Amino acid sequence: MKNLKQILIATLFLCFIQTAIRAQQHYFTREGTMEITMSYHDTVLIASSHQLMIRLNNETGEIRFSVPYDSFRTGIDSVDTNLLKLTDRWMEFSGNLGIPYINTTKHPQQNFDVEGTMLSAVPPVNVKAKGTLVHISSKGPIACELTLKMQFSLSALNIQLAFYNANDLIQIYIQHSVLNRVND
Repeated sequence: MKNLKQILIATLFLCFIQTAIRAQQHYFTREGTMEITMSYHDTVLIASSHQLMIRLNNETGEIRFSVPYDSFRTGIDSVDTNLLKLTDRWMEFSGNLGIPYINTTKHPQQNFDVEGTMLSAVPPVNVKAKGTLVHISSKGPIACELTLKMQFSLSALNIQLAFYNANDLIQIYIQHSVLNRVND
């Protein structure tokens, strides 16, 4: 009986949140990809994750993303083992895309500045990045492709031990499919 009550409360809570999110034109997706590129032992190393979660407000251009560190893979066993040890740790960012709204109808490529805060940095750090929004289709589920590029520091994220002997300066690249709006 107690479990049934907990399930009912959780279901009602999720329904409430889902309704509130729709009303505010916020979209949550897990379809994004993040790559972290760095210099590692005199070569280029790319750590990739397909578990990027993005909350995007189409009406204001506000964005929030998070990705678990233990979801990144490099193809180098020692680095991947270190990344797997970073359970319950996430990269988190909150900011604004620098455009008044997300245009999901046909439009030329939009380039813009992104400003926000890397919340997972110790302490949190203001970040500037570059963004691009490219229209894909007015039909079907995907309207646009959103990309973000930023530079950051491994030590500020406090994950430098996972990439032992890597250069501290990293490039972060995000690719995300923006869905067509239901009412457009």
